[in-house]
This record gives sequence, C-alpha cells and structure tokens, in this order.
Amino acid sequence: ARRNADAVIVASLDRDAQQSAQLASTGAPIIPITCGNPREYGFTAAVGIDDDQGSRLVARHLIGLGHRNIVYVRTSREVSLRFSVQQRYDSFVKACLVCCGYRIPSDISVIGYDDSFYAHDIGLTTIRQDPIGMAREAACKTLDLINRKTTGMPFQTFPAQLIVRSSTSRVSLDKG
Repeated sequence: ARRNADAVIVASLDRDAQQSAQLASTGAPIIPITCGNPREYGFTAAVGIDDDQGSRLVARHLIGLGHRNIVYVRTSREVSLRFSVQQRYDSFVKACLVCCGYRIPSDISVIGYDDSFYAHDIGLTTIRQDPIGMAREAACKTLDLINRKTTGMPFQTFPAQLIVRSSTSRVSLDKG
C-alpha cells in the first residue's frame, strides 16, 4: 500500500492467516500462484497446480508397474508450502491404499515433482507443472482486476502431467 501498488501477484504463498491479512490490508487485488484454499483466505483470484491429481498420477503409475512396496519421501510439515506438501502426501497415500502385500526384493522406481530443469538430463520420471502458464494466467487475472474489477475465471487449477522417463520400470516377475 505504501508503494501504491494496483495489484500483487505472490508466488508460492503458504497458508498463513497473518500474511494473508497483511496482504489484504493493502486494498489491492492479491493473486497467489500456488496457495492452498485461496478462497478461505479472501483472495480475489488464484492459480495453482492440482496436487491431488498429480499425486494420484504418481501412485497409479507405480501401482500399474507392479510396485507394492512404495515409499513416499517428503519434507517435514514445518517447511514452507506445508499445505501443498501435505496435500500431495495425503493424496498419494490414499491412492496407494489399493495395493497390498509386499514383493521383496522388487525394483525401485523414483518419481519427482515439478519437472525441474535437470529432470530430463537424469531421466527422472516426474509430475510436470506449468509455471509459465500459471504466471501468464495470474498476470491476465491481475490486469482484469485492475481494469475491470472482475475476472472471468478467478480461481484456476492447472492439471498435473505425468512425464515418464527412465527412473521408473515395471516390477520384474522373477524378482518376486
């Protein structure tokens, strides 16, 4: 507000009531990119990735390859973006409840999230997000809100995309 901002785009906003209240106090439209439950925090518009869909894609891919002994590695709940970390974990575990039993030893598959620039180089299967598309949509929503005080689709969720590379493979039957 002191800088006379017409709107604010915030990348990767964690769910924090105090931060949200401070942003809202500016009186300008606030458009977060990747924010859990943006409506609850009173944001005018938001864009983000469908973490639930992405985690289900990962779980289904591994189960479809025959994996039954599956490990999910994540950061602690105290880290930034804990809402997203928790949503991904909860969805993944829920989707894995359909598999049972253990096959020891079995092949180990590794999947990442975000399709960072080095994922292709190392052959990492990953969930791809579209940060450029999300930023573009946030900018368009921002301009709509500045110019017209409304935007056609204020809350938009981008689909996740599974990119299969060489870090996942079907479980070998002779290893069961």
